[in-house]
Amino acid sequence: VIFSSPIFFSIIHHPLAGGKCVSVFHSRAHCDAAAQWIYTFLGIKGLNIPEDVSIISFDNTLLCNNLAPKLTSSGANKEYYAKKAFSAMIACINNPNKSQQVQVKTELHERESVKTLI
Repeated sequence: VIFSSPIFFSIIHHPLAGGKCVSVFHSRAHCDAAAQWIYTFLGIKGLNIPEDVSIISFDNTLLCNNLAPKLTSSGANKEYYAKKAFSAMIACINNPNKSQQVQVKTELHERESVKTLI
C-alpha cells in the first residue's frame, strides 16, 4: 500500500485485520511524524507493528528511534541534501526561466517496524 494523507482515514477504517494490508509506506512531508499517528491508530484498532502491519517512512528523523517499535525510514544525508538544494537555488536565480530537477540519494535505515516475510 502506498500511503498518502487522503487515504489515511480510509486505511484506518478499513478492516486491516482481514489480511489484505500488510505494509504502509508513507511518502509525504513530515512523514516520521505522520507515522507516529499511524502507530497510534493501528494500536487503537488492535493491530501490532510489525507483526500485523509493517511501516516504512521517509525523513529519517530522530523520532524514528523514539517510537516503539523503532521506525524504519528512508532519508537523505542532510549535508548532501543541503548542498543539492543550494545549488538548485543558485541555478534558479541565475536562470529563472529554466526549471530545475534534482535527484537526491537516500538510504534505507531499517529498524524494527518491518516484518520479514520471506
